Amino acid sequence: LPPPPTRAAGFQHRFVQMSWQALPSYSDRLREWLSPAETDENDVISARAEAVRLFFEIQNQVLVEVIQHLRNIGLEYCLLKGTAHRFDLYRRPSDRGGIDLDVAIPETASVEGRRAAQDLGFVQSAWDEEQKTFVQATKEQQAWIDDNHYELGFLIRRHAVENLSAQEVSAIHRQIHLQPNPWHFLPSGGLGIWINLDLHTGLSHDIPVAGVMGSSRILQYRACTLRIPSRPWQLLHTIYKLYWEGVFSYGKGLYQFADICRLVPRLTDDESIEFLELLEKWRLEAGGRYILSRLPSAFDISITGRLEDFLGSSAVPRLGAKPQEENNFGDVWSKLWGYR
Repeated sequence: LPPPPTRAAGFQHRFVQMSWQALPSYSDRLREWLSPAETDENDVISARAEAVRLFFEIQNQVLVEVIQHLRNIGLEYCLLKGTAHRFDLYRRPSDRGGIDLDVAIPETASVEGRRAAQDLGFVQSAWDEEQKTFVQATKEQQAWIDDNHYELGFLIRRHAVENLSAQEVSAIHRQIHLQPNPWHFLPSGGLGIWINLDLHTGLSHDIPVAGVMGSSRILQYRACTLRIPSRPWQLLHTIYKLYWEGVFSYGKGLYQFADICRLVPRLTDDESIEFLELLEKWRLEAGGRYILSRLPSAFDISITGRLEDFLGSSAVPRLGAKPQEENNFGDVWSKLWGYR
């Protein structure tokens, strides 16, 4: 991680609150940013890292259940985003996660996907802000989700979590005030989590899943075979998500640099060429340039070969191009940190 723009406690609180998806992998480094006097902040970081690590471990168990069921019914799939990154890029799969389990299925398989989710006890749901809980979606809400998303989203299953140690329960309690948070208190007073399954029939409204599924590769996790994207598609999707979320929000998505810093050094020359072809095809050169150009200065990650050539040649747009035609909405760096 780079040095933060400020060491103010308010900034640290916001960072830990919003960028927890890879926190177990860099919590030690984050604590080094704080002075010894800021012991409360250090404690929150430690508690938050342990709480999300436990959540990710449960997610991984549920994911194996989901994938085994998809295989049993013959439904093709590919893990996406942090659901794939955790098994490929991190020392432990519990070092990386997210609020959702993201799985691609064929564009034409939405009926089969919804049925598979129902078989496993997932219910299409909507968040009730007044009750602070998920409730089953109405037919109108379900239709809105289907019409406005490129995924079967908000497929929710609630878990009551038991058999935690006293230390684990204490860690969860010490950070449960932070939102968003995967943990919540059950009506009984116990601890619960929501498992949110998203079955993607597209990567976006414009980018279909066929390419990423057709080039997927296999990893082994314990006794389960998992399909994840090829590295070019993996990097394209991560840059797309980081740039698109980050440029239209403040303080959202910074954690995805943890993925990109691990992905880029792993690319072969051929994979770099394929990645750059995908950038051009989906008009993401501007976003790719803004993000990749930060790796050497902010993270001490070297950019070499074809990617170095790309950074050298992509500063000037093609003649007559307009920013909006290139999806160029400006640099994202300050916004990721929560600044203008």
